[in-house]
Amino acid sequence: RREGDSDKDVNRKTDSQKDTNSKTDKTMQYYLQQMLVTGMGDQILQDFKEVDWATIYAWKDALDFGELTTNLLLVGQKGHVTPAHYDEQHNFFSQLEGRKQVLLYAPSDWDKLYPYPVHHACDRQSQVDLFKRGVWPTTSTSQLATTAAFDEADAAKYPKFARATAFEACVLPGEMLYIPSYWWHHIWSLEETVSLTFWFKCGPPASITLPISAMQKVALRRNIETQMANLGGGGKSVRELLQAMEKGLLSDAQTSILAQVKLLLKHVLAEHEIQDFLEELAAHRFDLPLLLSHT
Repeated sequence: RREGDSDKDVNRKTDSQKDTNSKTDKTMQYYLQQMLVTGMGDQILQDFKEVDWATIYAWKDALDFGELTTNLLLVGQKGHVTPAHYDEQHNFFSQLEGRKQVLLYAPSDWDKLYPYPVHHACDRQSQVDLFKRGVWPTTSTSQLATTAAFDEADAAKYPKFARATAFEACVLPGEMLYIPSYWWHHIWSLEETVSLTFWFKCGPPASITLPISAMQKVALRRNIETQMANLGGGGKSVRELLQAMEKGLLSDAQTSILAQVKLLLKHVLAEHEIQDFLEELAAHRFDLPLLLSHT
């Protein structure tokens, strides 16, 4: 499961959409994700109290984060993979035991990672299977253009992925990795691992200046998909609208919805950017069996 998923998020996934495990290990993989709250046990809570909270909150203030929302204890077996996804909160990802390998992609690579639709059960997760071949895409430098080999069908379905730029990190015991909100992260346990997360809300919104930032653009995409669903009568209507737009076969009702959406976009995008924005929103994201979290 993705770090940050609620039990409800996980339960509604089908088996084919659960976390991918190492192709070289055919045994069942287990992964514990537990929110640290009262009732967890005296020893765990005592350990939790010994966290250097003064430093954590000093960093929070320096980075202008919002309030702390939750802490998660993560325990995984060797070979466990958390597939590429992004979260809407900042995360201080702390490694306690074992090593984790991480690939990170900036919010500007949103269109190259082909996220599932907002109303899909795998919302915020990439449709691209970065671990398809069961081999980590190693690199000799800290920054790389991901070179995972895909077959022709994958290349045709996700043509922009070859241009995505990944940042690779290996998080060791005693180290902390800051994962900003809206940054994609794909995580592999190199051995049995224990991690602790510190989730913070984003800080107070800054005044909007044009052009908007890559992070703001991801949030805008989510808001527009939600607005389309509200205007069209549910998540299924978003798929129908965007696919009709791509084919040039919009109904009168869909044309009206699209006109309302374009009026909203004029507040934050230049006129010439709007059509490209909508085409990116649609491209190769809705060509899948429909599985909605809600309609």
